Amino acid sequence: MENRSCYGQAFRQLRLDRGYSLKEAAGNIISPQMLGVFEHGKSGISLNNFGRLLIRIGATWNDFFRYYNGESILKELSLSDEILVKINNGHYYDGFKLVESSFEGDYSDNPILETVYKLSYQSYFQTLSLTSKLTDDELEIVLNYLNRIDTWGIFEYSVLSYILADCPYEMVKYRSGKILDAMANNKKSFLSSKKEDIAILVHMIGYFSRKAYFKDANKLIAELENILKSPSYNHLYTEKFNFKFYQAMNFLRQNNPKGLEIARDCIHFLEAFEALDNSNASAIDKNKILSAVSVLNKTGIPFKES
Repeated sequence: MENRSCYGQAFRQLRLDRGYSLKEAAGNIISPQMLGVFEHGKSGISLNNFGRLLIRIGATWNDFFRYYNGESILKELSLSDEILVKINNGHYYDGFKLVESSFEGDYSDNPILETVYKLSYQSYFQTLSLTSKLTDDELEIVLNYLNRIDTWGIFEYSVLSYILADCPYEMVKYRSGKILDAMANNKKSFLSSKKEDIAILVHMIGYFSRKAYFKDANKLIAELENILKSPSYNHLYTEKFNFKFYQAMNFLRQNNPKGLEIARDCIHFLEAFEALDNSNASAIDKNKILSAVSVLNKTGIPFKES
């Protein structure tokens, strides 16, 4: 297998797989000869020109990083998504094995990253009763890392999403405000996309609600609901469904019957989806709603699905 730890070599494989010759890829950005030298790791290239080359072959930076085998936090973020998919689908052993293989690189430039991420996994798994709770000293390691940085990137917000249950109230409140401000003013996403911004805000609603910070949960729900009315969010059906689910659970924790109404709307949405898809693909989500309602419904009003 070709070594792609050099970004020129990774670009070469991406270019070939997309069916571009050296001349076609180089265009009027650099000469084909210079591109060839770059691809064999014998010269560098400016960041601006490299970005233009990606556009030239119709590729994104994410496309490129799927080919690049050198050191990159993006590899770990991609792996974490795979881990969570396995865990959430009940394949716990496979998920744990992937954790063991994470951060196989050197990372001597910032060795704390491995410790922070693995402790974050442990915190997340503990919420599923799969591992032991972080000790105070372990949690302090993660929080100290997060507190020393104000302008967070994808890595920091990824860590936050895993340790959310263990996070101090002040941190969650501050970060939810930052994300909301960015979304409301159409600023660049702190995460990879608006979908991920919404996802972490929805989990923050759950955080505030479970810890009985209902004023914060209600305020976050109202602000996010207003943002989601924008046409630019019309296509985010899954994110809106999850938002409604957490909204329903928040109302039920406050013994508000409106939670039953919203939970019923969630079930109707799933049934409509199943009718279109002609399957029972939403059975897991439906059971999750019914289970949560049965636990949280203290309103004295029986829950009826229709």
